[in-house]
Amino acid sequence: MAAGAREILVYGRAPEEAALVRLSPEDGELIEMKPIGGPAGEGDFYLFAVPANIGEGDVNWIDSEGNEGSVGQALLPP
Repeated sequence: MAAGAREILVYGRAPEEAALVRLSPEDGELIEMKPIGGPAGEGDFYLFAVPANIGEGDVNWIDSEGNEGSVGQALLPP
């Protein structure tokens, strides 16, 4: 992590059937956002600006029925 960084960006792709993307910090509250539409056939995207000290956690997409759509992706360590 860059010295003095206050925030980091967490971003990636989500399938078009994703209703929301959930970031689950190990020691914090869930953060959710609606995906940002991407080009046709390319899926959608997500972008979170989170505190640099967020620690460990997972990112997962959720479908319109509230089901998790994947096993989740671990946040990389800072």
